[in-house]
Amino acid sequence: MAAKFDKEMMKKHHFWLLFAPLALFILIAWYALLADVPDVISAKMEDNEKKKKQLAANVKAQPRKTIDEYGKQVGTLDDQRGKLWKEGWNHQKDLYTWPKGYTDEQRAVVANMKFGEEIPEKVGSVRDQFRAENVYANEYKNLVQTLEPMQFRESWDTLLQYVRVWGNVPSSEDIWLAMEDYWIQRELLLAIHQVNVNAAAFTLDDKSKDTPTNRTFRSRFWEVNLQLIDYKGKQTLKGKLKNISGRLQVMGIGNTMKLEVVLSGRTFIFDVQGDPVEADAEYDVKTILKHTIPPDWKSTSIDSVRQVFDARTVPIKRVDFVKLYKPGLSDRNKDLTMKMAKFSEEVAKKEAPVDGGTVGGEGTVPMNPSQPGLPTATPAAKTLPPLSQNKLERYRYIEATEQIRRMPFGIVIVGDQSFMKDITEQLLKLSLRLQITQVDWIRFHGSLNYNQPGSTGGGPPRSGMGEGGFRGPDGLPSSGPSNSREDQFSANLMELTIYGIASMYERFPDEKQTVKSPAKK
Repeated sequence: MAAKFDKEMMKKHHFWLLFAPLALFILIAWYALLADVPDVISAKMEDNEKKKKQLAANVKAQPRKTIDEYGKQVGTLDDQRGKLWKEGWNHQKDLYTWPKGYTDEQRAVVANMKFGEEIPEKVGSVRDQFRAENVYANEYKNLVQTLEPMQFRESWDTLLQYVRVWGNVPSSEDIWLAMEDYWIQRELLLAIHQVNVNAAAFTLDDKSKDTPTNRTFRSRFWEVNLQLIDYKGKQTLKGKLKNISGRLQVMGIGNTMKLEVVLSGRTFIFDVQGDPVEADAEYDVKTILKHTIPPDWKSTSIDSVRQVFDARTVPIKRVDFVKLYKPGLSDRNKDLTMKMAKFSEEVAKKEAPVDGGTVGGEGTVPMNPSQPGLPTATPAAKTLPPLSQNKLERYRYIEATEQIRRMPFGIVIVGDQSFMKDITEQLLKLSLRLQITQVDWIRFHGSLNYNQPGSTGGGPPRSGMGEGGFRGPDGLPSSGPSNSREDQFSANLMELTIYGIASMYERFPDEKQTVKSPAKK
């Protein structure tokens, strides 16, 4: 008889009735677990293995000895860094000069200051006195006078980075930036001038069998034999010239060449007058009254000879362009981001932001209206005021660290093409530690003024009307060409452009101070 399946039976056998679906559910769950978990585990293991390989490639566990050795290397690097910094500073610390117009007490105030350090302000102080005519301006005037007969394309105070008119009492920042401009421009210009100085020098010909009163000297252009003789009862200097330059050489303005001859310790100016001398040709100097030695000198030796250049004969004739900070659009460094020194940044942050913008950090800046020639740059979205209180450029460095400031520069000069190598070599000898980044040159097609004041190296140009002077076709005394366009000799002139980076070291700290490595980013 079949069992009756009713409510009573479900109650009686509810365990087995519920166990059947539970067992089925557990079976399904177990199957799913066995099917999915291995895939997840496999993926996770692959991910872990990948990360392990990456970690092993970048980080290697080092033994304690290796870590200690690394620490020693860091210390050695710090020591070497400090040594190089100290050597760099000692090599150029004499460049940091102060105007002669200051008193000893005023110079003592700034003598040992770090670049950018606050200069105290009081009546008669360094800051108040700085704008006086005999201080800042006088340094430039003396420099320009030293460079003669080399000329400037225009007025030097508009060509150079120079503050023509001071407003208020200069701030400490104004003074430091103005002096830095002077230091760098002075070194660049004196290096160019040194090429002229070297070219003017004669050396004693050691191979010749001369006596103290009959000697032969040689320069890059000339060989000159000088003798002390008795002429009409008076001691007189007699000479013979030979052109050893390999090309035509002229005497100079007024067709006169001046030789500065030292006779027994006294300087005597020996005038040589005449026509241009062909290559390898010799020229007997005609004895004139001016060649007579003062009777009380009683000279017994010819010690040295130097040519006194004028605007026509000087190898490096003119400076056409000098620009610091952002030299020009053709420089390969023209797109570098310019920075300011830390002390300038601190001052600038206290001032009103440009155009109401947010005060920010480094960046490119607009053209400086006080210094024409700088390329216009798009100002950064966040920038500091670009000019100091007296309109000196703040954004001037491609690098400004605790140890060094690196400033780009550009200079254009007009001179004899055979001296191009001399110019670059002389610049590389500077204590500034220049890096020349680009050199361009083209034939000079402009005009040089031979009658410019100071073109004879001091005093007005000679007229050529002395004894034995050169005479023109009409028989009248001639002073020769008045500018380079009239002068065939000027055909070898070039226009040389040099771009570079000047490095200025910060003052090295006292030995008690620790030189630390910069923090790693």
